[in-house]
Amino acid sequence: MLTFPASPAPAGLALRCQRHLAPLGLDPVPGDGLHVTLTRVGSVAALPQSRLDDVAGAAAPLLPAAFRLRAVPLAGSRGAVRLTVAPWGPVLALHAALSESMARLGLTPRKATALFRPHVSLAYNNRPRPAAPVIEAVTALRSLSPVELHVQDVRLVELRREGRAYRWDVVKSLPLG
Repeated sequence: MLTFPASPAPAGLALRCQRHLAPLGLDPVPGDGLHVTLTRVGSVAALPQSRLDDVAGAAAPLLPAAFRLRAVPLAGSRGAVRLTVAPWGPVLALHAALSESMARLGLTPRKATALFRPHVSLAYNNRPRPAAPVIEAVTALRSLSPVELHVQDVRLVELRREGRAYRWDVVKSLPLG
């Protein structure tokens, strides 16, 4: 995952958008829960600490240099509301490096880099609904200014669900070159 704990700007933008979207009754992502999911390594039960060390060791020499992104408002669907991140190039390079390091260890990423679409989710839909009302609601937010994200590391996390939010514990943090 990419996380942004040292930057208040993404959380501020998220809160502004979430307040506007509150009438939809979506499940907002907490400010400290904003993230870009890159890939999933496997279940906690299936991966002992030694295997996680192997994953981190294989990834470290392949990681690109630190980079900056812009979180750009806003896309909506029947499943979620999210910020697009741009440019995609550095995130795709990071995804490809992680995928290659996993493949070297016999682990298969869930999604090929060619299918990966980087984004930061702001809220999740908690019931079936058509996409049109969500898309309409985010239209007014698309004129908001983007926020800058400085990506300095990638984090291997243990992900879990707490109520209606994703939460995690950082297992390893790998600095970008």
